[in-house]
Amino acid sequence: MLRIAITGAPGSRKSTVCRNVLQQLACTYGGMTSADIREGRERAGFEIRDIATGKRGILAHRKGTGPRVGSYHVNLDDLNGIG
Repeated sequence: MLRIAITGAPGSRKSTVCRNVLQQLACTYGGMTSADIREGRERAGFEIRDIATGKRGILAHRKGTGPRVGSYHVNLDDLNGIG
């Protein structure tokens, strides 16, 4: 099993690189991506997406009830179900 993490600054097109690489693979893969949830110009939270199934959920949001990390509440149901 090979594990790869793509890191970089916000907006540096990490998810785009990930999608482009996965389109070229002829093997089974899995994992998740996250992206900002925006309300106007403000970041309100983070979306989580399963790479293999496309299933989406809320990873964390400013308005929530889960454990707090910085300004955000972690959505444990979506993290466990998707992540």
